[in-house]
Amino acid sequence: MLAFGAVALAFASCEEIVEREIAPKETSGVYFLETNVTSHTFLPDSTVAFDVLVGRVNADKQETVKYTVEDEYGVFVLPDSIVFEKGVTVDTIHVTAPTMELGMNAELILTMNDPENISIYGSASVTISVLRDYEWINRGTATFTDSFFGFGTTTCAIQQAKETNLFCLRDPYKGFEDVFLEAFGSSLPSNYTIPTGYSLQFYMDTTNWTIQEISEGEQTIGLENLFGYIAYYYTNGQGGCSFSSNGNVYQINMVYLGIDNGEYAGYVPYSFVWDEANFPNPDLIIDPAEGDGKLELNLELSDGMGAWYGNLGYTDKYGRPLFSNYYLLLCDSIIGDSIVGNQVVLDLYATPSESPASFEGEYTIGNTMEAGNVLAGYKGANGIMGSYVYYAPSNTVLYLSKGTVKVKDDTDGNINIQVAANNLTGDTINVSYKGKLQIMDATQNYSMSTKSEFVSSLRNVSSSTARKPITNIKPVANIKF
Repeated sequence: MLAFGAVALAFASCEEIVEREIAPKETSGVYFLETNVTSHTFLPDSTVAFDVLVGRVNADKQETVKYTVEDEYGVFVLPDSIVFEKGVTVDTIHVTAPTMELGMNAELILTMNDPENISIYGSASVTISVLRDYEWINRGTATFTDSFFGFGTTTCAIQQAKETNLFCLRDPYKGFEDVFLEAFGSSLPSNYTIPTGYSLQFYMDTTNWTIQEISEGEQTIGLENLFGYIAYYYTNGQGGCSFSSNGNVYQINMVYLGIDNGEYAGYVPYSFVWDEANFPNPDLIIDPAEGDGKLELNLELSDGMGAWYGNLGYTDKYGRPLFSNYYLLLCDSIIGDSIVGNQVVLDLYATPSESPASFEGEYTIGNTMEAGNVLAGYKGANGIMGSYVYYAPSNTVLYLSKGTVKVKDDTDGNINIQVAANNLTGDTINVSYKGKLQIMDATQNYSMSTKSEFVSSLRNVSSSTARKPITNIKPVANIKF
């Protein structure tokens, strides 16, 4: 019995164990070709239609291949599958978008359904961006100023969408290429160039040529992918978003948001000047001062007042205030609640402070709201804005367009202010002020709709009285424009 068991064991040990491989699933190996065009632009008179190339490795039979369609706006028309005839290795999916509106930018994403039927030699998904663009008409050039990266100024085209009041600055950052590469070129490919096809868009009132509206949302202006930020405009003024104009000089204030997380990253002031040769109404460029310009105005003033408006909601990405805003009125005299004689208004932006404090220093008159600047004057939708001089003898207003403002405190408690400025017509404006200057806290809610109320409040109430910033300031006198 034992011998028999030993023999049986010997036979068993001589048997070979055969492992059988499972036959692989027969697949055709489908994929989206790398040669697919992933960005299309169509003009108004063009039909929005294009083809997407699909390939397969095994073409020995007829086959229907399904895929999923992602279409956020529901504008694309296409089948949900592609039929390959026997022997065909490459075929197309035809896509149209008959309801796509002018100016619309939409994205189409196609993904193969069966992950086991995908070739390793191609992609299982393709994303295609489609723009139904306007026909853009050149309207001259703009001198564009970058106040965020500090690149300075450059020239770009200003264009209008045909038969609309939509305008844009075309590729505003392309002109900064040399400066940009000098600053960041060491971290970029040797053949890098700033891309084109971007714009800063806005709607204009084509009667008085002021900015009328900026749509809420992203503005792709050309540098987003390099720094991880996207320019964004809030129509409710969040983050300091606003716009203004003075003749052919324009200011657009936006914010930067992180592309990945959407977090606030900073306040972005842009400004541009439409070239005079192509500006539609040259009369609007002329300063409202009467006469032939080239005045030299020298004023010595000794009375005045001021209000402190805090940071007006402008903060950096860490929530820190960018500046403290002071609104100063300097004049010959104040009697009761009336301003007598010449007046100078300065919209001044100083180093951030928690409450009214010394704003001693030298300031530059310009178009941006940032610490160290005095906002240039302009005629806005709500009247006179920014910094200006009311010259009583000729009953006119001179906007301060460029120059400097120097502020110095003395040991007697007086404040000394020296203004050396010019307006757009080249008039020279020199102002000297020395005297007491009470600064009131105007950061809380208080109703003041006219300058006389503003004057009366500042003269007769304590600095702790609550009030709000004034947005519609006009001189008491009947000023001509």
